Amino acid sequence: MMLGIGLHTALATLSLPGMSIEGPLGWFAAGVHGFRMPLFFLISGFFTAMLWTRRGPRGLLRDRSRRIALPLAVGLVTIVPLLFLLGYLGTLAPVDLQPTGLYAPPQRQGVWIELGHLWFLWYLFLLVLAYIPLARVIALSAPVLIWLLPVAAIVPQYFMADEFGASTATGIVPRWEIITYYAVFFVFGASLFDLPRRRGGQRIDVLGRSWPLLLTVGLLIVFPMALYATFITQDRAAASVLQVVYAWCIAIGLIGVVRILPRLDRPWVRYSSDASYWMYLAHLPLVLLIVPWIGALALPWPATFIVSALLVTVILLWTYDRYIRYGSVGRLLNGPRTRPATTADANSEP
Repeated sequence: MMLGIGLHTALATLSLPGMSIEGPLGWFAAGVHGFRMPLFFLISGFFTAMLWTRRGPRGLLRDRSRRIALPLAVGLVTIVPLLFLLGYLGTLAPVDLQPTGLYAPPQRQGVWIELGHLWFLWYLFLLVLAYIPLARVIALSAPVLIWLLPVAAIVPQYFMADEFGASTATGIVPRWEIITYYAVFFVFGASLFDLPRRRGGQRIDVLGRSWPLLLTVGLLIVFPMALYATFITQDRAAASVLQVVYAWCIAIGLIGVVRILPRLDRPWVRYSSDASYWMYLAHLPLVLLIVPWIGALALPWPATFIVSALLVTVILLWTYDRYIRYGSVGRLLNGPRTRPATTADANSEP
């Protein structure tokens, strides 16, 4: 989720005069976009299967409605209008923005409800609804799905636009190739939960054991080849295969990295995890406002990118700690959280 702040800040910076996607910032944006949402849906599928097992279909639906559907509904009447308002204020900065990327007007076709960057909540909720009646079938088919799905992702990727990674659609009517692509990762994650190891435990416990190889090959070999096939040779078939291989390499590699990290139960890790949901939901209006005005200072683009990203992050962390974490919005997003006891409170304990 926090990588989304860096991704969208990079895309907004690329809209400034003189910027081009053929450079480090464009590579960063493409690299993050290529694996971030696939990894998100993979993890979401894993925990969806876990909730279905522990709470049953009604408990799963109740939890996902509260944590996904309700924040989406609230965001549509708060964050999305703010997105257009602050985005417009950003365009008033004394800098000539390129009418591409984040500052391009949406293309509206048919029934239209603008979801903005909250589209992923809508797609995730639809996948949860589809999963509930299919949960037992997916569990029984997990030994086959775990091998079939990585290859199956190539098909929807082939039918997407000529860009790196999955396309983005912010309308209410899902595009079949996008939701199918993310369904592959979602069901893969659910299958990981349903697939035990022969020696006990779950398959995800050993997933990504070869993370040094996966990350090295993915970043240094597959990623450059995928960029070349996508933008230079424009070979749709090769680009589709390489982009999918890249997404799987990085997603599984990062799961392997997290498995070896010590002390992930530290309070600051849990705090950051809780905060990341709010920070992603609320970040884009700030990005669209701040980047053009920082860009108007005519700083070198690395400074514009870093200062903008840090400023957005600091504002979001401050608002989360001050107004969100222990309030009604925080309870909606992450459940109730208790304020840490003060020194005076601690000394008053018997």
